[in-house]
Amino acid sequence: MDIYNITQVSEILDIKETTLKRWEKDFDFLKIPRDLVGHRYYANEHIEILKNIKELKDEGANTNIINKVLSKTLKVQEEKDKNIDVEKNYRITEKNLNDIILKQVETLINEHTKELKEAANAMAETFKTIIIQREEQLRQDFEIALKQQLDYKIKKLEDKFEKQFENQFIKIKEQIQFQNQNIIDYIAVTKEKDKKKGFFSKLL
Repeated sequence: MDIYNITQVSEILDIKETTLKRWEKDFDFLKIPRDLVGHRYYANEHIEILKNIKELKDEGANTNIINKVLSKTLKVQEEKDKNIDVEKNYRITEKNLNDIILKQVETLINEHTKELKEAANAMAETFKTIIIQREEQLRQDFEIALKQQLDYKIKKLEDKFEKQFENQFIKIKEQIQFQNQNIIDYIAVTKEKDKKKGFFSKLL
C-alpha cells in the first residue's frame, strides 16, 4: 500500500496543505489517519476521495452537497468492502513508518540544504564584492604611493641637476671673468709697452 504525507498529496493534487486540512474538518466522511508521531498520512483511497471533492468543488458544489453525495457513495463502497479488514489496509508497519520518517527527514534536510546553499552563495557574493573593493582600494593606494615616490625622485633629480647646473654656471662665469681679466691685463700691458716704445722712438 502506497503511503503519502500531506506535502506529497498537496503536490499530486495541486491543492494547498491548508485546504487539505480544512476539508478534513468540513467533510465528515473524510477520515485521515495519523502515524505514531501525529503526522497525517494518506493512502490511495484518500487521494481518490480528495480528487472527487476537488472535481465537485470545480463544478460549483457547496460543502453540504459534497457531504451528501460522497457520504452515500462511500457507504455503498463500504458495503462492498465489508469483508475487508479496513484497519489492515491503513495499518502502518514499522517499515512504512520508517519510510515516512525518512522521507520527512529527507524533506527537511533538502529544505535546509537549499537554505544553506542560498546562504553560502549570498555569503560568497558578499566576500567577492568585499575582495573586489579591497583590491580596488589597494590598487588606488599603490598608484598614489607610486606617484608620490616618483614625484619625490623626480624632484630630487631636479634639485640635483639644478644644483649641478648652478655650480657649473658659477665655474663658467668665473672662468669667463678670469679670461676677461687676463685679456684686460694683456691689453693694458700692451698699451703700456706701446706708450714706452713711442716715447723712446721720439728720443731717438
